[in-house]
Amino acid sequence: MHEALWALLSVLHPCGQPVNPHVHSHNLISAGGMSLDGERWITAPPGEFLPPDDLAYTFRDVFLKRLDSLDGWRKLVLKGK
Repeated sequence: MHEALWALLSVLHPCGQPVNPHVHSHNLISAGGMSLDGERWITAPPGEFLPPDDLAYTFRDVFLKRLDSLDGWRKLVLKGK
């Protein structure tokens, strides 16, 4: 794959009733990026971008590992029951 600067926009927010909050994120990932020299846009070739299922599994695994790490350091604070 060509070297390029890719973009990611992620928004984490709660949704639902106060007694049953549902925290989730919305993510946008560019299917291309600026070349490292900033001179041109490089589009990801068809079929070579991130498969949504693979991306979801990878995100979940990384998120849970980092969450577990915070709990191990006693820096995770959960409010509620």
